[in-house]
Amino acid sequence: MPDDELFELAEAGKLKDSGVLAAQVNRMIDDAKIDRFVNGFARQWLRTDTFLSFTPDKDLYKEYDEKLAEAVVREPLEFFHAVLAEDLSPLNFIDSEFLVVNERLAEHYGLKDIEGEEFRRVSLPEDSLRGGLLGMAGVHQAGSDGVRTKPVARAVYVREVLFNDPPDPPPPNAGEIEPNIKGEKLTVRERLLQHQEIEACAACHRNLDPYGLALENFNVIGNWREQQDGEDFRGKNTPPIDASGQLPNGTKYTNFQEFRQALLQQENRFRRGLAEKLLVYALGRPIQPSDDAVLTNAVNAMTTEEDSLRTLIKTIVTSEVFAQK
Repeated sequence: MPDDELFELAEAGKLKDSGVLAAQVNRMIDDAKIDRFVNGFARQWLRTDTFLSFTPDKDLYKEYDEKLAEAVVREPLEFFHAVLAEDLSPLNFIDSEFLVVNERLAEHYGLKDIEGEEFRRVSLPEDSLRGGLLGMAGVHQAGSDGVRTKPVARAVYVREVLFNDPPDPPPPNAGEIEPNIKGEKLTVRERLLQHQEIEACAACHRNLDPYGLALENFNVIGNWREQQDGEDFRGKNTPPIDASGQLPNGTKYTNFQEFRQALLQQENRFRRGLAEKLLVYALGRPIQPSDDAVLTNAVNAMTTEEDSLRTLIKTIVTSEVFAQK
């Protein structure tokens, strides 16, 4: 519920003033109650409820435990809170020079001297491959079945979360990428490329799969790997990971780092997708063609003014469509 100050401003008719609205946005973001917004919007946007849909196989991933499970769900929410509170660019969700972790998660990521259950901001070493949403273990656990990675599921996550651009639903006869059968040792990538040869599946998969294959260096529990693991891949002579590909816009990448840079080159596509997600949350209805001006204004504000979540929120709150909600 609104507090006394908001009720007083409303009664005085001052909440129609964009300057007053912007000031109240600042006050509310700085208030401890903002946690409700984080746990509401960020949880929906980042789809953290899907992170534990599958439990990693205990025989294959012995280091996985309950504390890690709890931490991977909290990580993106704590990261969102930091980006919001510190007025940082939303582009940090694509790539960042820091993490927000606790002791158990830091241990999982190979970071030292982090103690306690409390999440805190930690600067990354220059050679780290973490940073941003796609370096978070929960994202990769969600994009797996507990035994193997599922690049298509990961690709859908990238398209939906980062760009608000979900792929078309698969045709009714489209099957799953089958697991290895006895006598075969094909990697997930090899089986996925075979699946692309099915005429009914080819067009969609060629525009979708590159977003997931780029993440193949992360295994089921989000650990970095250079060689295949999971399923029946064990020992030293396992196939190397191939994380190369070409995005639908023609940009080629040879590894995860180049893929992440290719996503950063689509920064306004990301800002637009985020603005759409936040406007839907704010209005409680789907985007309509008449909302285009608000969304364009929001992207322009983040591009030319301060590139922050706060700027995006202010742009929406001071818009006519929000005032008429």
